[in-house]
Amino acid sequence: MTTKRVVNHILACTLLLLAPSLNAASGQDQPDWQKHLDWSIGNNTTDPGETNCVEQYVATEPACITGGGRACLMARAIDSAKS
Repeated sequence: MTTKRVVNHILACTLLLLAPSLNAASGQDQPDWQKHLDWSIGNNTTDPGETNCVEQYVATEPACITGGGRACLMARAIDSAKS
């Protein structure tokens, strides 16, 4: 086998071994509920105009209205669940 063929063979084997983890990392295999949670965790807002359902934040976590929106609520919920 030539060096080029060996390198190509190694690359092909590596890609075959990594393919399942690449799919999982991209979120393609996640159920919808998990995609929604991931979106909520990443939905950071600082402007009250960007925060959805502001009136619902007032009763629970008013600081999250300008301090992160859904991402703030999710972080506090995760912290609460851990303690």
